[in-house]
Amino acid sequence: MIASCVAMVVDASAATVPSGAVLVVKTTNSLSSYDNAGKKFQGQLIRGVTAKGNIVLPAGTGVVGVVESPYVSVGSTARPMTLKLTAISIRGQMVAINTQPYEAEASGVAGKHGARATGNRFVFPPGTVLQFHLNQPLHL
Repeated sequence: MIASCVAMVVDASAATVPSGAVLVVKTTNSLSSYDNAGKKFQGQLIRGVTAKGNIVLPAGTGVVGVVESPYVSVGSTARPMTLKLTAISIRGQMVAINTQPYEAEASGVAGKHGARATGNRFVFPPGTVLQFHLNQPLHL
């Protein structure tokens, strides 16, 4: 008898994804240091999210995020661009979520996660991988 180590995808209707859970997202549109606060972006989970050992949010699940604050560089001082996820697709409906911000600045993105930096500006092309952490449990 061979034991299976693969987590099963289960009906998410009674599960809770705990606070702090990691959501690894691949963007489907580009973002750049020129984007203003409020710009929305879309993506997909690149790996499933588990709750109690079962996958409750499979890879490919759609997400929506927003530029929370723009990148600002004045002289030698810079404030990072911050991104947050705001919603995730569950059973065909977008459900609000709250994540810790992902911070990006030109000095920290060159060659990282598919990002390109030129001078003090940067671009995240479609397909860039970003990692977010849930601030609150997600009740499915």
